Amino acid sequence: MAGRVLDRPEWTRAGFQAVQAMLRRPTDEWGINDYALCHGWSGMLYLLELFELDHPEAGLRAATDEVAERPLNGCSPESAFGYRYYQPAADLHLDMPGFLDGTAGIALALHAYATDSAAAGGWDPLLLLN
Repeated sequence: MAGRVLDRPEWTRAGFQAVQAMLRRPTDEWGINDYALCHGWSGMLYLLELFELDHPEAGLRAATDEVAERPLNGCSPESAFGYRYYQPAADLHLDMPGFLDGTAGIALALHAYATDSAAAGGWDPLLLLN
């Protein structure tokens, strides 16, 4: 995004190369521990969705679909809000309703994926993504 805004195509290329390098690694090696929007599978899903919207020629749909499976299959009926947030520092699984670490953020990322669009309602500037 910074490369686009500041008209620095080399930055855009570097960002795209970083995404490609990440996608060459198995998803289990990405170091993602939960489904949250902030540093979790839903955040990665939303980032890939944005990359795909900006670079439709890149062929990221299969990777985006694979990442989407994590939060789609991660719903936990025994959790108060459907998902548990993992706090690795304390080794805790917490029921969180909120935006960054909870079900609200997961739902927003899944909505963007399901509609194949950027954030409905303009919430992604909160993450400095737009």
